[in-house]
Amino acid sequence: MDQEEHLPCSLTSYKYGFANQRSGILNQIQSEFWEVFDLKDPDTTPPRTRRKLRIEDEIAHFSDDHYLADLYEDEVIQSLVRFETKWAKKKREAALGSSLQDEFTSDEKEILLKLPRKEYILSSKESKFAMMGLFDILFGYAYNHRTTEGENTVSSGWTVCKLSSTLSWFDAFQNLEDVVRSSFQRSLCFPLYRNWRLSETVFADVKDVISLGKTTILKCLLEVRQMLLDADQHYILNDLYVCDYCVWIQSVKSSTLEKLLQALNNILVKKSDLDLDLELLEQAGSLAVKEADKICDQHTLSTSSSSESSDDGSDGESDQDISNDQDTDDYDREKLPVLLRKCHISECQSEKNS
Repeated sequence: MDQEEHLPCSLTSYKYGFANQRSGILNQIQSEFWEVFDLKDPDTTPPRTRRKLRIEDEIAHFSDDHYLADLYEDEVIQSLVRFETKWAKKKREAALGSSLQDEFTSDEKEILLKLPRKEYILSSKESKFAMMGLFDILFGYAYNHRTTEGENTVSSGWTVCKLSSTLSWFDAFQNLEDVVRSSFQRSLCFPLYRNWRLSETVFADVKDVISLGKTTILKCLLEVRQMLLDADQHYILNDLYVCDYCVWIQSVKSSTLEKLLQALNNILVKKSDLDLDLELLEQAGSLAVKEADKICDQHTLSTSSSSESSDDGSDGESDQDISNDQDTDDYDREKLPVLLRKCHISECQSEKNS
């Protein structure tokens, strides 16, 4: 089968694909792509069950330790947040008088010529599915762009798919706030860098992309298409979603994108909106860090006092003894925050419930 051959459609099972219009496809070829999708049986899994399973999977994969590590050891995160994307650069240059208009490369033009010529007649519900899915895919793309600083890797296709509920779970959204929350939550559960400020910055990046119009969005989608071609077996998602998005976006009215951008600007995602108890975790982490610092200060004071006593008395400890003390101190510094956090979580939960 040609990698981008259009797949048959059936009306006998639950739907998925662009604008939630396809069905009855994957049960015929599912064994070939079982590692690509997180939802293992799309044709027989109803929408509510898909979403329930997705959220349960996200909660199961969320790592307290990983989140706290990226919260407190954030030097790399800060660098990624400061990175200037190509869209931010274009907007900055436009403020100085340059054109905002993007141009296609010769390779992009060649790909566009190969895309099918289709007219999409979508119902109001299908149009919402398509627009929500567009945001979902762009969020994964923007996260990858920022965290690789514009240099795609062999994992880029995986990253985009994993952050997109549309591509990984065939979840179809009707509510913009739901899809934004989903994107934030997945960005804190699966990729290498899991940081709230980073997720907020990626959200702003998506709004930058949409503000620059259809050409910029299409260039992003063409890049996603190539990432999926380069990722093992992921080309099926081009057949189901991305190629249709590349064709459809060209016919979307600029006013529709402006309304989407305005709606996104009115959304403020809070940590309490997610299913991950982030505020409780951060409170516990803060208590643990303060307690660890206190114990380390006490240990330093005790070591200093012991050293002064040794100077007044015998020859003192051997080099091996000193080395052992340092190893023990390093071990305590490494393990103590995790142990204390586990203790404080129950304390914080009790306070929250009281």
